[in-house]
Amino acid sequence: DRDKVEALFLNGSIQILVATATLAWGVNLPAHLVIVKGTEYFDGKQSRYVDYPVTDVLQMMGRAGRPQFDTTGVAVILVAENKKNFYRKFLYQPFPVESCLTDDRRREHLNAEIAMGTIRSVNDAVGYLGWTYYARRVKQNPSYYGAHSGGEEDVNRHFQDIVQESMTELQNHGCVVLDCQQTGLDHDNWGIDATALGVVACDYYLNYRTPLQMRSGIRKLRRQIAQMLQQLDNSNANNLDESDSDAVNEADGQKNGRLIYANSNANNLDESDSDAVNEADGQKNRKIDLCTRRPDDGTWSMPIEIESYAVAEMLHILSSTHEFDEVPVRHNEEHLNYDLSKTLPWGADANGARSKSINNHNRGRSQDDIMDVMADPHTKCFLLIQARLFKAKLPISDYVNDTKMVIEQVPRLLAAMQQVAVGDSTAGGSFDVTYIFQKVRQVLETKTMVDKNPLNLLPCMPNDGVSLLRNAKGGGILSLLELRTMNRADAMTTLKKIMGGHKRAQEAISFLHGLPLISIQDVLVKCNMDKSTGQSTGVLSFTLAVEATGNSARGRNDGNKLSGSIDSGIGLFILLGTPMDRCLLSQKNLYTNSSGRGRTSNDKNKNNQRTFNPITHQKVELSFDWALANAGAGRDGGKIVLRILMEN
Repeated sequence: DRDKVEALFLNGSIQILVATATLAWGVNLPAHLVIVKGTEYFDGKQSRYVDYPVTDVLQMMGRAGRPQFDTTGVAVILVAENKKNFYRKFLYQPFPVESCLTDDRRREHLNAEIAMGTIRSVNDAVGYLGWTYYARRVKQNPSYYGAHSGGEEDVNRHFQDIVQESMTELQNHGCVVLDCQQTGLDHDNWGIDATALGVVACDYYLNYRTPLQMRSGIRKLRRQIAQMLQQLDNSNANNLDESDSDAVNEADGQKNGRLIYANSNANNLDESDSDAVNEADGQKNRKIDLCTRRPDDGTWSMPIEIESYAVAEMLHILSSTHEFDEVPVRHNEEHLNYDLSKTLPWGADANGARSKSINNHNRGRSQDDIMDVMADPHTKCFLLIQARLFKAKLPISDYVNDTKMVIEQVPRLLAAMQQVAVGDSTAGGSFDVTYIFQKVRQVLETKTMVDKNPLNLLPCMPNDGVSLLRNAKGGGILSLLELRTMNRADAMTTLKKIMGGHKRAQEAISFLHGLPLISIQDVLVKCNMDKSTGQSTGVLSFTLAVEATGNSARGRNDGNKLSGSIDSGIGLFILLGTPMDRCLLSQKNLYTNSSGRGRTSNDKNKNNQRTFNPITHQKVELSFDWALANAGAGRDGGKIVLRILMEN
């Protein structure tokens, strides 16, 4: 529609065009006469009308005058009487260009220079400011910047004051450490060192307040996960029948290749109880399973309800950062946000992930309080992320551009959050939190929530496809793994019946066999002791075997399905942690390139496509703190937990 209107105006079919202020920057539509009807707009952040920036007014005026047709142009500005003199001076006299290196921007610049080692003391910071445009403008216009005068002594005192204020603010937000005892410095010239949070703010171009905000949110999430797991364990322990708790057959669990999880709340049970679970029988009849968190797959994993909440809370923490302070909330958009929140499963915050409905979640709040929440830029940001994940309909077209602006920031902020979490890697629950980071990436990549069956990722899968697979002959198919390990011809036959055609089934098979089968071999754990320091370092080594059989066709990505191909290589995320308090011991990103992974078979399959049967073997080593591993190794000791996840 906009393109049509522009074309009609340019060729003269339309004589008058009414446009929003933002279009002054977005289109090139010169006119003989431009009328600026008012110089104010509603700022949702401040909940009041504010003046347009003078640059916007200039841009609007600049549309007056058609170079090829007119020798003059006319611009009319309709303005309040009390602002007439300001705009008259603004139009007919040049405005000086002032420095923007004030307050938050100055602190962020100083933090970046400290993190890079350019600034190491207060005097270094004062000297740094002396070479900026800010220093030139302070001397020319001292009152604008709060200096007493433009004299050298007053300017230096002003620089000392703002540096001290900036350093105090950076220290309060955990970005720097001031060292008044640093050698070689005067008594009033403190040394300045960057912290891990300050380095993250520098590396990821963050607001200096954001890393501390992220760390607080991550620690809160870690505590919430631990509390929810403990509540689950206590509930299961209360339901444990004494007659069922006299025999744990750990050998069966190890024989089946499962990683045994020592329950973090085993101390709440009698020793006779905690030593007795039959892993094999427990798959059908157990009331509590100390070796697994999810009863349907037999592996050490987080309950799906807790995992879903953790993903929602992680995205809510990300949405609450200062990077989204400027997300526009236009006039009356709080009502649109409220209506949108009622259509989304998590509502206005992650607590909605644990509530049955948004109405229950908002119960007890007044309407004014709810509207205040809905007018917050961070609430809108969280709603836009949800709308993209759940493919909800956006209320107006402006939300489409807002969503694009928000989503572009998410990968950078998520990487920064994970870097912040590394500083707490030895804390209890850090293993779970690091795992959730990867789950969030998977959710964003596939647009499929963790509580949805992964079988839905298959291209061309009908809405009732999962239930049809579950009811298939021969016991049904419950997971991608079962379908992946089936004979290719049998899988093709099954999928053709469900998807209603050979072509669709072939597309699903191509995607399916682009997924790797991963196993580990030659596992060895050893301890290396540094004789000089007495510190012990553990090393876990194993051979990673990655098997990717299939043809080179890609799976279709229709915006919801994950496209897969063995030709594109495989990205893996490896985590090592303790089972008792779930501390993170080590992590590694691994990429297996498909280019030397195996040989190409000369045989061709029934569809006349060249097939592969490659198995890549790669040696992997993970170093970890031996003492920390033993401290959290479970009641019987000697256990660590290894998790391997695909990047997408």
